Amino acid sequence: MAPKPKEKSVSKSRSRERKGRCFLCERETNITCSSCKKVYYCSKEHYIYHRQQNYCFPFRVVWRSGKGKCMVASRDIDAMELILFDQAVVVGPRNRGETVCLDCGKSVDSSYTCGFCAFPVCGERCQVGKSHQIECGLLKSLSSLKDKHQIYRWITPLRLMLKMAENARVHRQVKFLMDHNSSSLEEDEQVMLDSKDILEILLKFDQLKQFTLEDFLWIRGILKTNCLMFGEESMRSLFPHFSLMNHSCRANAKHTIYIQNRKISVQAQTDIKEGEEIVINYVTFIQGTALRREKLRSVWNFDCFCERCRDPTELNSHLSSLRCGKCENGFLTPENPLDKESDWVCSVHKYRMSGRACLELVQGIKEYLYCSERVTTIQQLEKDLEMFCQYLHPQHHLLMLLKRNIISLYSKLPLKVVERRGFLRIKELCEESINVLGLVDPGYPLWKAETLKDLGTCEMNLARTDFESGLIQRPEFLERVKSSMKIVEQASNCKSCIKIERKMDTGAPLKEEKS
Repeated sequence: MAPKPKEKSVSKSRSRERKGRCFLCERETNITCSSCKKVYYCSKEHYIYHRQQNYCFPFRVVWRSGKGKCMVASRDIDAMELILFDQAVVVGPRNRGETVCLDCGKSVDSSYTCGFCAFPVCGERCQVGKSHQIECGLLKSLSSLKDKHQIYRWITPLRLMLKMAENARVHRQVKFLMDHNSSSLEEDEQVMLDSKDILEILLKFDQLKQFTLEDFLWIRGILKTNCLMFGEESMRSLFPHFSLMNHSCRANAKHTIYIQNRKISVQAQTDIKEGEEIVINYVTFIQGTALRREKLRSVWNFDCFCERCRDPTELNSHLSSLRCGKCENGFLTPENPLDKESDWVCSVHKYRMSGRACLELVQGIKEYLYCSERVTTIQQLEKDLEMFCQYLHPQHHLLMLLKRNIISLYSKLPLKVVERRGFLRIKELCEESINVLGLVDPGYPLWKAETLKDLGTCEMNLARTDFESGLIQRPEFLERVKSSMKIVEQASNCKSCIKIERKMDTGAPLKEEKS
């Protein structure tokens, strides 16, 4: 009788088939999430980042040529569904060198100083605050320095490095991030020239003995590339997993920051298909292409080549287009929107205008509109709108912002002074904003909540006005009120945010380990 085949080889084959890559670090592993069965993970630490409070976060991190690390959907994600929940590993002053309270970030005048390190704080409460206590002992050695402005630039890097030295998990999270070569060699040399004495004093402490001067520059680059502005004061924060999301000028996700808990949640703004990249907008979405690309280059040191940036009309939104001065119906758009020096060409008869002249025209109008001495009444803004429509496309981002201001001014007026034509004007402007801005920021963005709320309130007031004047009967009035309530409900959906605590599958609070 023929011998039975060995089971061992079959088992090995099946084992190889089950292997995949960790959803976060792409390390080869054969452990899959038993709940969603969509991702692999390599350790308990990474499993906690995937599953919290019986919920599997639907993302994984992959490497893509030309982009580096990208966050993609591990399954189909519905709009408004939770994608990620992250905790800040550090919060501190921004890289400005301004004198601020080292605990809360408010501007201070040095009238009250910490009794231990002699650095300015707001008062007794901030003196013993949790944030300031991280570096207070080390700053005492620098209290004798007359010019402390350079020190403020290094407070946040110092806090992060102290946390990295204390907690190996934080160290691993930070090493996973990219700095996009955020500073040039000349800039690094100048920074080192200005701050070398301060950094060398700090490196003498036992807590920082594992670091070097180059590490300070590296951490500075990580923070410059990945930090978010935090709160209303001059603070910034680093969320390590949130930082893995790339930019697109047409985002499919949005985020909400919880200041008190120092956490951030990310929700799908639109439906996202499995394997599709999850992207957020690093800059103000309503800005034109030239302004967005300039900001991305100066702050994050990269150029955006998304679909919107490549399209001269910005996906038919015309947020940058200018009116042609040589014909009635033509509009100027950049011949090559990826080159700010490119000529702008008329859509009708190919009249050309230099890119520099176009940008100077827009800048001049912007300076006029945002002059602090201007009177901002509805009548004045309507006059400005009529005047600048001679130079800009009616949907240009400066005019869309102007229209948003008109809506805001109407909303502040008492109802009894707003006539029917006023409500009709609000409705017109709100619908235009939703239709135009929705082309570049679709789904359920936060700005849409305010616009829908204004539209719903306007529709309700318009129905009331028409009913009271006898233009409509009660059944139609009730139907229009019902429709307006649905619009307000949509506004609520845009503004909704997720509140979730970090817990294990057992329901016990998640403990931050130092392993």
